[in-house]
Amino acid sequence: MAYLDDREFAEAIEQIAANVDKERDLLGSFNRQFLRDVVLNVLRFAILCIKHPAFEEEQEWRIVYTPALFESTHVRRNVRVIRGVAQPVYDLPLKNIPEEGLTGITIPELVHKIIVGPTQYGPAVASALMHLLNDAGVAEPNKRILVSNVPLRT
Repeated sequence: MAYLDDREFAEAIEQIAANVDKERDLLGSFNRQFLRDVVLNVLRFAILCIKHPAFEEEQEWRIVYTPALFESTHVRRNVRVIRGVAQPVYDLPLKNIPEEGLTGITIPELVHKIIVGPTQYGPAVASALMHLLNDAGVAEPNKRILVSNVPLRT
């Protein structure tokens, strides 16, 4: 995630444009379709992974999976009913695959802190998460869960 205000976002875009201009000869040596795909991904990730700096305390991670563009043998497609609507859901097993260079993604390694809320059910959600973290092998899960004091807007 990148936490950028309007000015920082504009500066980042200007820096990208300046780098493209500076590396015009190098970029011209690449296949046109490849460059188009790179630009598409830059825009896609910018849309999905930029938030206002007010949310920086979250230190959020996002996993962006687009099987039509890049399919993975590790991600499993399932159909689940969510709020009455059947829809595809992609499950990513949170296990290390060291032979492929994928490490550090088990729950005990990945989850450092969980902020619950704002919600009217903060203690109940925190309790449920504590049990889930404990079941996943996280030591002292109660030290990783924080119930937000931000009031719930209704």
